[in-house]
Order: sequence, then structure tokens, then C-alpha cells
Amino acid sequence: MQTPDRLHGLDAVRAFSLLSGIILHATISYFQPLPVADTSQSVALGLTFYLLHMFRLITFFLIAGFFGRMIIERQGIKGFIKDRSKRILLPMVAGWLLLSPIIIGAFIWGGMQTYRVGLVMSTVIAKAAATTPIITQPIASGGLPLLHLWFLYYLLIFYILALVIRLTLIAYFDVSGKLCTRIDAIVQFAMRSDIAPFLLATPICIVLYLTPTWPVWLGMPIPNHGFTPNLPALLVYGTAFAFGWLLHRQMNLLALFEKRYVTLLLMAVALSCICLMIAGITPNSLASLFKLPGTTWVRFAYIASYSLAAWFWTFSFIGLAMRFMSNKNASRRYLADASYWLYLIHVPIILLLQIETAQWALSWMVKFPLILSITLTIGLGTYHSMVRYTVIGAILNGKRYRVKDKMAVTIQPIEALDQKA
Repeated sequence: MQTPDRLHGLDAVRAFSLLSGIILHATISYFQPLPVADTSQSVALGLTFYLLHMFRLITFFLIAGFFGRMIIERQGIKGFIKDRSKRILLPMVAGWLLLSPIIIGAFIWGGMQTYRVGLVMSTVIAKAAATTPIITQPIASGGLPLLHLWFLYYLLIFYILALVIRLTLIAYFDVSGKLCTRIDAIVQFAMRSDIAPFLLATPICIVLYLTPTWPVWLGMPIPNHGFTPNLPALLVYGTAFAFGWLLHRQMNLLALFEKRYVTLLLMAVALSCICLMIAGITPNSLASLFKLPGTTWVRFAYIASYSLAAWFWTFSFIGLAMRFMSNKNASRRYLADASYWLYLIHVPIILLLQIETAQWALSWMVKFPLILSITLTIGLGTYHSMVRYTVIGAILNGKRYRVKDKMAVTIQPIEALDQKA
């Protein structure tokens, strides 16, 4: 379990978390009226969004916590700060400056295409806001739109908190290491006794239940406006990040995911079915995205099932990856390297394609795969030609060498040794 080969599975999980976000964003116009409503609506794509959004970000932040501690153990605190500044802070700032004008412009254009005139669009949004105040909350707060790059901002918050807690524990509260040992024992007990998903879901369940504006059908909170940390998002994704950090302290526990992936997957499916039985397989109106029918107990049952399902999906996908993707695979590794770049640039491409194809007299079964194919072709093409072997690729994933460059790097020390002899 300590060999580098075992990390290929987690690398695949990280890539899945990012690439599934591209699929998720491509589904939105087929079941929601904003930013553009496609003429061919789809229950299947609505369900795809629902299920992916249930757990993919929790999975991502768990893996981010795991690899975050790995980096600090290998490079030290100074190396960790330098590495995260280069790979997270710099792409967030540069990506926002370059992409925000295009994305915001596309949203405005999409709204105009859907509602034809601005007056009609503003009327529709105003009516929706009357029943769903969460729509206007970011605008009213004046928060800067972080777009799809918000996850990088929250990663930076979690890195800072992790460093502060780590240094404080070492310096003042846990000099002997006994507290960390006890925490490790709790994590190990929770994993071996199968209660880990229930423990991890509990704080999430509480905070979502106490958040009246939580969009029940749209899933986990997305704090994509403003720099003021969002409490529900901090707790939901911070729990995942912290668990991933602690999981790296006991890498042997990864074998439990692999061993139990079938049971975990069955639990995830069953809990997701309960959620859909309560909320419906598709929202009937914009208001139903945010509200549940029934009593307070129905809302509690839904939120509890949703929180648990999110963690069972996360555990099951880690188990599947550990079982079937822990071997070295060049194609899978290439896609994992490209996934960061693909996620950074995909939103404006998808938005523009959705707007362009929204009025086409074709089924979503044609338009949706077409949008994905074009987006991935552009993304992979630019990654290979403009990113992978350039300074951009070095920033995002570390320096990569072409085959001939690798041979030169390998041969050069041998020649130098011959000359010295």
C-alpha cells in the first residue's frame, strides 16, 4: 500500500471529479431555463446532473486533502506553500481574468436568446426570485462572481486552515503526538466498523437542514459569489478535505474502500432512489428546485438520505478506482494530467455551444454528445499543443517532456560521466 503504484487509482478519482464537472455543466440547458433553455428538454440529463452533483465535489475535496498532506510531507511547509501558490492561486487569478468576461457575456447572451428581450427576462427572474430568494442573494450581497473557479478559492482556504492547525498542534497542543494518535484511532475505528459515512454525513445533514435557502434539487452548496466564506460550503467540503488529510496518515485504510466497493455502491444507489422518491425525478418548476413537498420530517429524511448518499457514492468510487485503476496506464495518466486544463477552460465553450444549438430542431441525444465532443476536442487539442510541454503545463501539473526530450535528459548524464572519466 506504500508503493507509488497504488496512487494511480486516486489520480483517476481526481480526474473523474473534474471531468464529470464538464458533463454536469453540459446538461444544464436541457432541464433548467437559465442561462439558456434548450428546445429539447431531458429527464435523463436532469438526473445525470442530480447524481453527479450529489457527490463529485465531496470526492474532489477528499482527494485534494489526501494529496495536500502528501505534498507537505514530501516538500515541507515552504515547498507546500510555493507549490500550492503556483498550481492553485496563479491559475485561479489568471483563469478569472481571462474567462470571466466571456462567461458573463455568454450568460447575458443566453438569457436574451431564451427570453428574447431583456424586459421579459427580468420579469421571469423577478417572479422566480419571489419564491426562490437564493437566486438574488449573491447579486444583493454584491459578491464578485467566482464562476466555476470558486473551488480553487476554497482549496486555498482549506490549505491555510490545515497549515494553521498543523503548526498549532505541533507547537502547543500535541507536542508528544498523542492527540494525533487518538484521532488516527478514531478514523481507523470508523472505517473498519463501517460507520465512517454516517459520521461524515452528520454535520453536513445538520447544516443543510438549518439552511432554509438550500436548493434541494440542485444539490450541495456552490459558493460562486464573493470572498466571504460560505458556512455550509465550508462545513460540507471542509469535512471532506479534512477526512482526506487524515486518510493519508493511514494509507492502509484505502484497502477497505477496495474491499467493500460493491456494498458501498448498493447503498449509494438505494439512498439516491429514496431522495428521488421524495423530490421527484425532475423539478416541475423553478421553485421546486428549492423546495420539497411535505412536512418537516420529509425534509429531514431527504437531507439525511442525500448527505449519506453523497458519502456512499464517494466511498464506492474510490473503491472502484482502487480495484480497477491502480495499475499504470499511459492513456489514463494523460487524461488525468489534462483534466485540470479541461476543467478550467470548458465553461465558456459549453455555454457558447449550448446557446448556438438551443433552437436547433434536433433531439438532446444528438446535441448533448455533440457539445461534449466539441468541448473535449478543443480542450485536448489545446492541452497537447499549447499546454502540456509549455510553461502553462509546468504550472498546472509539473514539467512534462516529449519522448525525444526524455531521451536527451537520460543520455546527458552518461555522456558527462564519460567525459569526466
